[in-house]
This record gives sequence, structure tokens and C-alpha cells, in this order.
Amino acid sequence: MSPEARLAALMGSAVTRTRPLHGGDLSAVTRADLSDGRAVVVKTGPMVEIEARMLTRMRAAGAPVPEVLAVGGGLFCMEYLEETPASAAGWRARRRLLTQWVFAACMGIAILTLSGSNVPEFVKPGEMSMAHADVTACRNCHSPYSRGLEH
Repeated sequence: MSPEARLAALMGSAVTRTRPLHGGDLSAVTRADLSDGRAVVVKTGPMVEIEARMLTRMRAAGAPVPEVLAVGGGLFCMEYLEETPASAAGWRARRRLLTQWVFAACMGIAILTLSGSNVPEFVKPGEMSMAHADVTACRNCHSPYSRGLEH
């Protein structure tokens, strides 16, 4: 089945036009116009389900990311957002987020520095963490685990 046919089945609407978009380091990115009037972004590739799950979680946490509309058949579909020029409000929002991130990083460094002799125990992983670093098949230790790595 072609990507257009898979998309039509997934979205319940025929594809009337597609055009490639720039970007997409791990997958192909295409804009698709649907017969019901919607414009969507479609990504196809080996890791699209993971990316869709990541975007869904980011959106649920309040991040300004496109909404995932559908996932399946080796592709995922998200809302198409028109490209807009940079604005003063956008730059202020970025500056505010960057300031918060830098403040949080500085506070973390200060806490580590001021915690004195506890730093090695706080930073160094324990024995169980080190043991997990060498595990390649979780089902060897966790018998109910059978669907692969999911966090």
C-alpha cells in the first residue's frame, strides 16, 4: 500500500496533493492536503511511532508542539502549522524560557557544590544502576517485559 493510501485510511480522507517539506533528520517529511480541507504533516520512517509518542508527551506537558493526529502503518500525521516570521513576543518567550533553564542549571550546580562530601554519592550511580548499564535484554531479568524498551 502506498504512503498516500495508508494516510487516507488513517485519516479517513483522500489525499489530494502532497509536497515535500524541509527537515526530517530521521524520516521523510511531507505536507498532505486532504479532500476534507485539512492540511497535515506526514512523517514516514523507522522511528515515527517514538517521535509521535514524544510529541504527544511534550504537548501534554504544555510545550508548544504540533498535535499528533494519527499514528500507524509506519507513518504519523500531525497538524500543519503555517510558517510565520519571528515576532517580538516569540523572542521574549524564548528569552524567558532560556533564562529559566539557565537559572535551574545554575541552582543545580550550586546545590551540588554546596552539598560538600555528599557530591560523589549524589552524582555517581549505585551498583544497581551500573549493572543496568550493561543489560542488553531486559526480559532476561524482567519476565513480564516482552514489548521492547518503553519509557
